[in-house]
Amino acid sequence: MIPSSSAYPGKEEKPVYSEQRLSRLGHAALALQNATPLAGVPTTHEIDQLVHGVVDTFYTELNYPNCQIFLVNQGGAELEYKYGRGRLVEQAHRDKQNRGWRPRLGEEALQGREGLIGWVGSALKPVNLPDVAAGAGFARPFQDVATRSELTVPMLAQNELIGVIDIQSEQTHAFDDLDLEIVNFFARQAAAMIQAANLNRVLAENLRNLSLVASSGNKVNGARSLAEIGELILTSSVRILNANSGSIWLVNEEPDQARPLHLLTTLNLPDWFNDDNLNFSPVISNILHNGLPVYISSVEKYQEELETMARLRNGGVEAFCCLPLCAQGRMSGALVINFRETHKFSPSEIHFSTALADQAAAALLNAHNLVQAKRLEQQLLRSEQLGALGQLASGIIHDFNNMLGGSLGVSEILLDKTHDPDDRHLLEMLRQSIQDGAQMMRRLQSLGSGSREEGFGPVEITRILQDVIELTRPQWVKGKGQAPIQINFEADSLPACRGNATELREVFTNLVLNAVEAMPQGGQIAIKIEDRREQGEVWISVRDNGTGMSENTKQHLFEPFYTTKRNNGHGLGLSVTKSIIARHEGTIEVESSLNEGSCFTIKLPFKPEAVVVTPHKLTAPVRPLRVLAVDDDPKLLYILKRILEIDRHEVTATGNGREAVRLFTTQPDNFDLVLTDINLKDLNGWQIAQAVRLLRPELPIIFVTGDSLNLQPEKLQHYAITQVLAKPYSLQDLQEAVRKMADPVGTGKV
Repeated sequence: MIPSSSAYPGKEEKPVYSEQRLSRLGHAALALQNATPLAGVPTTHEIDQLVHGVVDTFYTELNYPNCQIFLVNQGGAELEYKYGRGRLVEQAHRDKQNRGWRPRLGEEALQGREGLIGWVGSALKPVNLPDVAAGAGFARPFQDVATRSELTVPMLAQNELIGVIDIQSEQTHAFDDLDLEIVNFFARQAAAMIQAANLNRVLAENLRNLSLVASSGNKVNGARSLAEIGELILTSSVRILNANSGSIWLVNEEPDQARPLHLLTTLNLPDWFNDDNLNFSPVISNILHNGLPVYISSVEKYQEELETMARLRNGGVEAFCCLPLCAQGRMSGALVINFRETHKFSPSEIHFSTALADQAAAALLNAHNLVQAKRLEQQLLRSEQLGALGQLASGIIHDFNNMLGGSLGVSEILLDKTHDPDDRHLLEMLRQSIQDGAQMMRRLQSLGSGSREEGFGPVEITRILQDVIELTRPQWVKGKGQAPIQINFEADSLPACRGNATELREVFTNLVLNAVEAMPQGGQIAIKIEDRREQGEVWISVRDNGTGMSENTKQHLFEPFYTTKRNNGHGLGLSVTKSIIARHEGTIEVESSLNEGSCFTIKLPFKPEAVVVTPHKLTAPVRPLRVLAVDDDPKLLYILKRILEIDRHEVTATGNGREAVRLFTTQPDNFDLVLTDINLKDLNGWQIAQAVRLLRPELPIIFVTGDSLNLQPEKLQHYAITQVLAKPYSLQDLQEAVRKMADPVGTGKV
């Protein structure tokens, strides 16, 4: 019997996330930019890369043991296996009988006859099956595969099924609600990109059939595509000049010194004639620079490029002319006309060939203008898509801030109760990792909203690097491939300087992990801090004795999306690193040679800044307040209540906006403070504030939100919101915010 529930319970909910799971959350957030191309609509080839990227991210970065993706086929009636990784997946598809299995969609699938994947694709609902052996009425297409638990999520875009993501494990109860959220997020993002690509492909196919009609000559007036324009011009040119063969070359839109041209069309040339044969010919290359036609009566007498001429003769070419295609000052390519025998070009032939080249250039210019118009249309479409993606990312950031907020609160409550030095050290590292994650979320929010928080203050670079070495220890202590790696740390004594600790920690972590990647056989990493205050700088170097890099790699190293890691690299690490260093008004340099290791040197301006130790301001007892606390996340609401009770506040907690309004309106004088989230599932924080203001205009209201950067000051002022507390907030942040609403006991104030 197939249950109606869309999700089966996995592990029990745990309010405390381990450091490992927090790390997975961070990986998932970064994978938003890495696994899906945001620069535009992907091509068909890039869709395959996207599918591979999602699976590889699940398998390599998020440590899901088995993952596979099925996409809806062209007929829309079946799911087709595209890519997967993991022992169970490989075992399932190794059998020839299983290799072509395509779960059908429809009524039979809803009866469970097409397995869990077919049911999810037909019901359009995710399923977390904690114990496959329990069956739940689903057929098992691969009987010999030892799948114990399975998490299957539909890939939906605007309610259209794009495919299905299937995660499997050999352990029961392997997946929980957090796994479901992560997989579902990837599914939605990938589905949106694939749907956009499918729509773009249809649009492109239609536009290709509506190309410009050439305006310069009867022979090209009826042409409907760039290729047809080329074929008509080439055929006319060869016939008018009584030639035997020819070709048209176009300038590549993207600059490429090695391949400045590509072949548009040929006539009566052998199959071996392709882009590689004439791209380096000085004849074609020179006309791009001087714009002058070239007439070669005999290739035997042309000595500038013997190898190219030899190939031409092998193709039956003894003479040729090469004509530039130039219109309105734009060089678009070259027209080449060939003769089987040596040929002396008459003034009439030169005149006709020039006229034909002018016609071709004008037609190609019109075609180019059409392409540009199409690009402008695509850019408009892309901007609309990016706006939608920005809204999606904002919601995801809000959700991650909620998750981080719960974890931060728990870690600080535990810190407050823990006195063992080793345990406190581990908890402090956990808290720092959570705060770094929160800072990254705020940076993403600031990029999306156009605002920017400086976030600069006193930083101790030595302490930051010590933290980085400790935090990355699991990666380098055994090294890549279990080979041992040793880190040597040397630091000059330095006072605190000005910077952003979270960003610098991200930079140094990236450099250390890159060094580990470069030493698959093990080795040494030397980290050094040099006091260069006489030059107004501080230098930080990270040196390894790994594989090193070529000159070409060094030239592209800091470019976005450039990577040498074929399977799990995304090409953003060093690009982000350079941006952060530039934000600190510094520079980053690299020295490297193949097989001789690499050394990255960061030079930061030294701006001393005193570390201000802020004493605890309110040591006197605080008057307990009667607080109405509202948050629809049960974990955050529980932690919020616990923190408030530390200062003996009386807390009435609810996860429902309507219930909060009911509690307040029935007894408005029973509360001294309202502390509420904004984005609630029923009545939101603004509606709660409106109800409060009707009965208690003077009552303090604190908004707690994961989207503080997008709040409008005018709206906050209209509802008289006393304070906004950004998620994730620390224990001290919350206590200080509430203490501002209460006077210390004994001041005589009411």
